[in-house]
Amino acid sequence: MGEAGRGRRLVARTALTLLALAFATDARATCTLVAGQSLFATGGSTCAASGPTYDPATGPALWSDGVGSSPPTPPPASTINLTAPGITITTMDTLSFGLYATDGGVIAGTSANGLGGVTTEGATSPAIFADGAGSSITVTLIAPKSGSTVLTEADDSTGVLSAFGSSVTLTGGSVTTEGNGAAGLLAFFGSISATGTKITTEGTNDGAGIQSYGIEVTGTGASVTLTNGAVMTSGVGSDGVVAEGSGTATLNGTMTTLVTTTNDGAVGLFAVGGATIDATAPITISTGSTDGSTGAGADGVYASGTSSSTPATPSTITIEGLASITTSGDSAVGVQADLGGQVTLSGGSTATPPNTVTTTGAGAIGLYALSGGTIDISGPTKVSTSGATSTTTGLVAYGVNANGLGSTVTLGAATSVTTTGPAPLGSTPTGSTLITAD
Repeated sequence: MGEAGRGRRLVARTALTLLALAFATDARATCTLVAGQSLFATGGSTCAASGPTYDPATGPALWSDGVGSSPPTPPPASTINLTAPGITITTMDTLSFGLYATDGGVIAGTSANGLGGVTTEGATSPAIFADGAGSSITVTLIAPKSGSTVLTEADDSTGVLSAFGSSVTLTGGSVTTEGNGAAGLLAFFGSISATGTKITTEGTNDGAGIQSYGIEVTGTGASVTLTNGAVMTSGVGSDGVVAEGSGTATLNGTMTTLVTTTNDGAVGLFAVGGATIDATAPITISTGSTDGSTGAGADGVYASGTSSSTPATPSTITIEGLASITTSGDSAVGVQADLGGQVTLSGGSTATPPNTVTTTGAGAIGLYALSGGTIDISGPTKVSTSGATSTTTGLVAYGVNANGLGSTVTLGAATSVTTTGPAPLGSTPTGSTLITAD
């Protein structure tokens, strides 16, 4: 990336409000079934979805809306229970969701009654969408013999979306989006938990500023937790994991989390606007192609800026597990922090493989703190760069570079830095600090 301040990319998603208002409801306690097409639960009713298929011509396939009257207190939630294994859903129109829970509605499936597949073909059609406080969707995704459990094919069709106080819980399976502006998992002031799930996005920017990130978490109180999962993106600018606007992304589990991006400007982990990314599991981050033909500006790990609140909160990325970070594109920094952003690598040990930060592109610095950024390498870490000076940005592929007033890189005693290109090991211009422990 190089220059400070990629900038906050929090887009005003007014489309989410339009989604929530797209359908009119009433308060009657009913289960409205159109055989083979849709099931609608409202007014606190509990409905059984036995499938085997739901393929509506338009609108949601399974929709649970609102709560019933009180007493009792609290009033019962409208609920759809998946009562058969392998249910499949296909929607074809714009604004046609697969699973949709609103205003406190609930959709639930057990591990015995896993979801066989959800495909949406129309634009602005998330496959799984929970909206509003108390709304929740909990499903097990069955891994198909081929393809993806959850698939969206058109632009602005997020795979899984949780908005405005709702929650989504996924177990297993996979989520794939093919369109532009279609994130894999998006928590917009909501929360998503996914265990053992693979996330893939193939699109890029939709032209209105919405990107196809693998995981995106946006807004105060928003959270995404990925346990024993994997994220892969292939679009230009489609970052693997993005936390912004004070949101929190957590990557945990006992297995290694894989985050892979293959195109230009697609950062592995990116925190901005006072957001937090916390990786407690071992993690492997790879950006760009193996031959370096793509991945320009695709940093491995990047924390930028602070929140707009007073006092300001720094954007923070903490990797507590063993980390392997590799970039192959020009100006694709291994670890970057700027404008008050903070990155910490504390995993690894002298008894096991250390953390590794490896860059091969021209101007691709290993560790780069600038404009008040802070990088703390407290775990045993090997940093290596092999690129030349970038003819595009003028950056030298230093092993370590602290640049600008208040910029700090702290290296633990078990850190080694190797450069095999023409660049020196490190650079510390006036006002910056490079601290090396004995």
